[in-house]
Amino acid sequence: GRLVYGNYGRQEDLDFVQGRVDLKGSVLLLRAGNITFAQQVDNAARMGASAVLIYLDTKDYNLVTDTELYGHVHLGSGDPYTPGFPSFNHTQFAPTESAGLPKIPAQTITANTAAALLRLETLQLKQAAFNRRHACSIKDAEELLLF
Repeated sequence: GRLVYGNYGRQEDLDFVQGRVDLKGSVLLLRAGNITFAQQVDNAARMGASAVLIYLDTKDYNLVTDTELYGHVHLGSGDPYTPGFPSFNHTQFAPTESAGLPKIPAQTITANTAAALLRLETLQLKQAAFNRRHACSIKDAEELLLF
């Protein structure tokens, strides 16, 4: 899906973005913070996003931009397949739907990767705007400019 920046992924953030861009099928790029990863992913799934990428923003955290981010997106505690019970051999597993696991994939990325994705998305948006105005591709435009 299309990359869409969704700030922290709070409901109010996604409502704001949804008012401007259709989130259905999009890949949301979210800053870590304010709410848990699990809440971010759950909010994104309820808005129709297809996946979530979460990164540490250097405006929020004093860190090196290639710092790895770790966490989980389970909406619950303990083993998601045996909520409230230890996981032993021959344990009855709860239905996956009630396990608190996300319905869409989520991945943490570095701030460097997030910046690169935003630059790429910006270039693609500029190319699309150029194509609409001039009815040609960037390759066509480069060839025209060479002569």
